[in-house]
Amino acid sequence: MTKLTQQDLLLLEEYKQDLKELKEKEFGLRKKIINHFRYGDKHEGVVHKSIDDSDFDICITLKLNRTLDDDAVETLWSEFTDEQRECIKISYEVKVGPYKKLLAEKKAGKLVKCVTEKPGLASVELRYDE
Repeated sequence: MTKLTQQDLLLLEEYKQDLKELKEKEFGLRKKIINHFRYGDKHEGVVHKSIDDSDFDICITLKLNRTLDDDAVETLWSEFTDEQRECIKISYEVKVGPYKKLLAEKKAGKLVKCVTEKPGLASVELRYDE
């Protein structure tokens, strides 16, 4: 393993800033390209476009995000047909705070059989000493 240096830490901060700036530039150009074309009533799917003096096939994938109102679903669930229920994906997530509390108190019981833990990518933030 190579030695970690002050220069490595400074490069990390520089790269993080560069990445942020590049993401902003990319987003701005993407918006410019998308706004250049008109789609009529089309809100999702793939659209192929081109511009004069260019060999590029501009492939734009239009997206439409959909979310559920949990309270409305819970209220109306019994009125949905099976076919309507098939349109809804019910997913579970661990509430980490209460789960860790149950673990510490040795009250998690069979719940631990349902939870898989694996290491995530750690984040790094530099704070300068004053």
